[in-house]
Amino acid sequence: MDTIRRSAASYISPEAQRHCGACPTGKRRLWLGGKGTNLAQGLNIERRKLVVEEVRREEETARSAKAVSLAKQGQWMRWEGMERRKISWKELWEMEASNISFIIRATYDVLPSPRNLHQWYGEDPTCALCPTPATLRHIMTGCKTSLTQGRYTWRHNQVLKNLASALENIRT
Repeated sequence: MDTIRRSAASYISPEAQRHCGACPTGKRRLWLGGKGTNLAQGLNIERRKLVVEEVRREEETARSAKAVSLAKQGQWMRWEGMERRKISWKELWEMEASNISFIIRATYDVLPSPRNLHQWYGEDPTCALCPTPATLRHIMTGCKTSLTQGRYTWRHNQVLKNLASALENIRT
């Protein structure tokens, strides 16, 4: 039990650490932080709310610290560089399940890119076209060979063709 407290204390803030340890409890004796404040006498709603709020804050801090430490699952904690995208419920209901799955997996970088396949199964992590590590960013925008071969231009033209077709259908 003591080792658990020591390892937990390594990521808990100093002000939150004052709550660790054994506390005398009971109907007549419940103290906060050893200050002698008897909560059994004059237990009011405000004091209870403060205690609950402090415990929730500590738990949220512990959850956040755990989430940030995870490699893939903690990606949602590092969204500073992400582009904001709002999808309405109407759009979501009209989307195919495969598109929704792709958007979610692309957001969290869990698509089967060569780098992820290397991490999951030990396969070769390099790009098939050049000797660079094949991250999702490299595949989508960074491969010099794809750029010189016109692959990005072709992909963008396909997107524009679909947009033009959709706009033409709306116009007519």
